[in-house]
Amino acid sequence: MEIKRCTKDSVFTHLFSEPEYLLQLDQSLHPGDTTTTESDLKTVTLEATVVARRMYNDLGFIVGDRAILLVEEQSTWSVNIVFRALSSLIQTYWTHFIPNRQRIYQPAPIRLPKPELYVVYTGSQGAHPDMLSLKSLFFDPAEGDPESRACDVDARIHVLYDQTSKGILSEYIAFCHELDRRIQIHGRTRKAFEETILICQERNILKKYLQKRKEELMDIMDWLYNQEELDREYMEEATQKARAEGLAEGLAEGLAEGRTKGLAEGRTKERLSSIFRLMNKLHCGVEQAMDTLDIPYDERAYYAERIAHPAP
Repeated sequence: MEIKRCTKDSVFTHLFSEPEYLLQLDQSLHPGDTTTTESDLKTVTLEATVVARRMYNDLGFIVGDRAILLVEEQSTWSVNIVFRALSSLIQTYWTHFIPNRQRIYQPAPIRLPKPELYVVYTGSQGAHPDMLSLKSLFFDPAEGDPESRACDVDARIHVLYDQTSKGILSEYIAFCHELDRRIQIHGRTRKAFEETILICQERNILKKYLQKRKEELMDIMDWLYNQEELDREYMEEATQKARAEGLAEGLAEGLAEGRTKGLAEGRTKERLSSIFRLMNKLHCGVEQAMDTLDIPYDERAYYAERIAHPAP
């Protein structure tokens, strides 16, 4: 049976749930800090959430007056990760620092730790930036009109790559790369995961952790195996239903015109409807929906624009 795509997310939070490795992570992010100890760290990771049957379990911890949040993007690049990081930060504040909601109505300011947001990207850096900004990515003013999309809110997320990471974070990314190589050979199977553990131990990649926690990691994988078949059926059913409903809706309007133009418009409406339905059913982004529906790459910019700015 195949491995679910959230494999590395599970290992990510499992690894850094241990104080020893969490301290090493903090040292990788702040090499100049030589005084922090394990006892200075407080984990504030939110409980795992499931979106479209995929587990999201981001990592959060407190060091002094800093709240550090890490999101693992894996190997698929998307600037929309900014929203996931910002959402996790807000939920963390509500859950751990404002348990009594009445406090927000008191005149004194609420004391909150200063946030640091990171995304761990396991793909190649290429031309991707080291920093993502909500304000500059989504609310840049139009040229010559600085007030056209003025925004008072910003969130900046540091992007961590293999080339720029050190210490245990670099080892974790190396583990992800080896897992990807094993999956290319064996598919997303148990064998791929077992070989990844063996090879990483031989290469001194997370060696102590893998030796100590191998059985627990395999238990994690067993749970994922049991979910895989259900996930595949769910995706196939949702995709087929979205296509069928979108085709019926789009062609009904297009064919009614009785012209070639109507057929073309019907096809466009069918695809737009299918994309919308899949995004709603799976709670996924437009790119993932178009990937699932195999929308031609040369047409994706058009459909993404139509989705972002639907006609009245």
